[in-house]
Amino acid sequence: MIIAISVGACYDLKLSYSEAIRFIQKQNVDGIELLFATPKDLLDFDFEKDCLEFIQSLKFKSIHMPFHEIEYTNNLVTKKVIEKGSRIARKINADYLVFHPNTIKDYSVLDYDFKNCVENLNSKEHNKGFQTVQDLKKLLEKNPLLGLVIDTCHSIESNINPKDFLELKDKIRGLHLAVQWKQGERTRTHGFLQENPEQLEQIKTLLKLDVPKVIEVDIYPEKIAMIEKEIELIKLN
Repeated sequence: MIIAISVGACYDLKLSYSEAIRFIQKQNVDGIELLFATPKDLLDFDFEKDCLEFIQSLKFKSIHMPFHEIEYTNNLVTKKVIEKGSRIARKINADYLVFHPNTIKDYSVLDYDFKNCVENLNSKEHNKGFQTVQDLKKLLEKNPLLGLVIDTCHSIESNINPKDFLELKDKIRGLHLAVQWKQGERTRTHGFLQENPEQLEQIKTLLKLDVPKVIEVDIYPEKIAMIEKEIELIKLN
């Protein structure tokens, strides 16, 4: 079983990008997902030597392409972003690149020298059409070269049982793992699986799939001690 952590999970630790990579290096995982929220984040990025060597040594690497401040279409910004993503993917031998499908207006601009994936999105209005099993099924039928990454937290936010996506299991290339959690009376997203046993039960069938499991929780400083248990929990299920 391959377990990875997204660099995006380290956002609330207030680390630089390289520090986040080094933080993940200290955890007992087999892979990493390099997440870039905006085109600027990606275009400004460059590896520090030790970080590149660490990532190259891993069994699994993926790139979460920008999902804010961009529409993937035939324009200069898209061209620069795709070219930079491809250079990074080549350098680390990435297993796939994952996109938010609501940002893609023209699928022909993607670099099909690499495996490109889309993920199911949450229940926000601007994500309509990219949330349900049927939404993603239609998209994948129209674009058969694409793979699928299932985001369990997005599924739960959309009131869809994550296991329903097993209908598309031949297309699933990875999982983004998180659930909802309670902070007082407030329901928050991107929680650890251990924080919501009921929702963990909903995704157990997905955890049996032979695909990389990417931990995509919000790691607050006070939650660092939970990472080891989270990894063991994923392995046990």
